[in-house]
Amino acid sequence: MTPASASTVQGPRALPRHGQRTPRLLLPLVFALIGAALALSFMSIDLAVASALTDADQPASVVWPLVAVVAVVPPTLIGLIPAVRQVEATAVSSLLGTDFGGRLPGPARTWDQRWRSVTWFWGHLTAGAAVGAIVVVATIFGSALAAGPFVLDSGDHILDVGWAEVTHGWRDAVYLVAAAGVLVVAAVALLVVVLVLRSLAPPLLGPSVSERIAELDTQTTQLVERTRLARELHDSVGHALSVVVLQSAAARRRLARDPDGAATSIAAVEDVAKRALTELDEVLGLLRDEDRPAAKRPLHGLDSLESLITAVRGTGLSVETDLRTAGLADVPPVVSREAYRIVQEGLTNAMRHAPGSTVTVRVGRDRDRLQISVANPVDAQSRSWRSREGGGRGITGMRERCRILGGTVTSSASRGTWTLRADLPLPAVKEQM
Repeated sequence: MTPASASTVQGPRALPRHGQRTPRLLLPLVFALIGAALALSFMSIDLAVASALTDADQPASVVWPLVAVVAVVPPTLIGLIPAVRQVEATAVSSLLGTDFGGRLPGPARTWDQRWRSVTWFWGHLTAGAAVGAIVVVATIFGSALAAGPFVLDSGDHILDVGWAEVTHGWRDAVYLVAAAGVLVVAAVALLVVVLVLRSLAPPLLGPSVSERIAELDTQTTQLVERTRLARELHDSVGHALSVVVLQSAAARRRLARDPDGAATSIAAVEDVAKRALTELDEVLGLLRDEDRPAAKRPLHGLDSLESLITAVRGTGLSVETDLRTAGLADVPPVVSREAYRIVQEGLTNAMRHAPGSTVTVRVGRDRDRLQISVANPVDAQSRSWRSREGGGRGITGMRERCRILGGTVTSSASRGTWTLRADLPLPAVKEQM
């Protein structure tokens, strides 16, 4: 499992792709007519209030302000309801085919989102009223023009215009052409309304620029943290497996001639395996649980070097140390973790490529720098020497992480000795007064 495959940020469920790019022709009209129905409902309330006030012989200075309040307040209050944003976004996605970036907006959680939802709700009502008027007018005039040649002679003057005259010839086709023109104009007007709604939906219902930046920042932080945890998993498990392999081989060789030594090797395998399982459980738990905060302290640091070196010595590898840990109490956790991993990687490489040799580990502070070196002899003619000249995958990962911290990691082979060096920045030492 890689960090990229893990879910990043919890949020509303991603939208289905079906029908979003090429929605059916009538679906946008359905959405607009829903707005028309809502607008008609509010208009009915306004007319009822206006009629009641007029029947009560209230002056116009009282009637019209009250009607204006009744016309404005209810839609605004409804638009402020948090769930309206999600309902409208669902309708926009399903009927208008608007894509919100693959993520359906949820309920409004901030006042900025609520006021944008109010603006959209009013836009939906206005567009619905306009569409309703266009449909009614186009239906009446289109039907009247199309029926003109058939009803004008009967005296039913549907079209009360001076030029309306039936010739019972080809000129009567002008009525049908006019009716088609009305339908075309109505269709164009409906298309304009739909396009305006589609253009307004993302900025009003979707996340704002600042919200998008905050979401991307959260995703980036979580991805970086999961990448770090994956590297922790690689480093710890890789080292543990190397120890297990070497100790198992030593136990097999000692089993017949040195049972006590074999038991010691098996005990070391058990101890390393237990620690590896603990680390594995911790890392996998953090990768699986998105709500669980990442560990603030590193799984291992400079204070774990002694136990690491003791475990490595149990494999038969001789380790000489020069650990000048005085003055390292203020080392930041992230630097302490990387220092531990660098020493671990160097010892793991030595166990793989120089078993039975002597490894030298040096860790110390030089003012505002933490300097680390791990050196072991290697046969210049061996294949392992040549394969390590460019650095392995573990060293490449360490270089990337240390570069982020402002440090450097180098590896080189000279005069039969392979040396891994690291230089990491530290906070400046405060001078004693």
